[in-house]
Amino acid sequence: MHGATLDSCTSPPTPPRDRQLVGVISKMDLLFEALARSGTALGVSEFAVATGMPKSTVFRILNTLVALGHIERLGGGRYWFGPRIRALAHDVTTRAHFSAALLPFLIDLYDEVRHPVTLTVLSGSDVMVLHRIHGRRADGLRHEFGVAPAYCTAPGKAMLAHALEDQWPDWSDAELRPRTAATITSLDQLRVELAEIRRTGIAYEQEEFAHGVVAVAVPVLTADRRCVGAIAISGGAEAWPLAKAALALRRTAHEASRILGRGWSPLHG
Repeated sequence: MHGATLDSCTSPPTPPRDRQLVGVISKMDLLFEALARSGTALGVSEFAVATGMPKSTVFRILNTLVALGHIERLGGGRYWFGPRIRALAHDVTTRAHFSAALLPFLIDLYDEVRHPVTLTVLSGSDVMVLHRIHGRRADGLRHEFGVAPAYCTAPGKAMLAHALEDQWPDWSDAELRPRTAATITSLDQLRVELAEIRRTGIAYEQEEFAHGVVAVAVPVLTADRRCVGAIAISGGAEAWPLAKAALALRRTAHEASRILGRGWSPLHG
């Protein structure tokens, strides 16, 4: 930038209200960190010592966090993580245990089919990948990392098909955005496909999320038929044995469900 001054290149100053909000969030973060480091409930004085904040500030912020459910007030004026924080921690920990329990089955499945294998869970209206087993040839299938819409992916449809309809995301036709020309964009059409998936126990994805990619998925069910995830195999749209992949998936899901039926605690929420 020829002739530009330092002042013209810097970001505009943060508005006072935004600075105040950042300050409050930073203080909340200090309280959470102090509590995590202690490993036990703390009182206002102990928070003040650990964070360097005045007791009055600590007390005011703790009251706000209690009202939000992030902090819980215990007997003796001590505080511990509240139900919302504990629920989040439980969810993360449980998913890690779920993922670890099924990892050996995913590895065996990949060794058999030699196509990318994913373990997913439903997160709102999206599919979230917990594990992805693949070889070097899978570099062109990076779309499966992270999060993807449930309505246009095989694992998403497998899980939606085994959830009660009142637990589905509150979609409208307009929200079923076309990712490709093959994407289902009608709720009525989606319901028809999910009913068929529920009947057969297997879901297919035919270039609905990404051009050139197909996938097949089955739900992972607990002993009481609760769907806690899905396992999928994906590959290029060129001919590959989907029927064989489906058989291998059914077998893997059956073995995984047996593991879950032997006392593993399923996901909640």
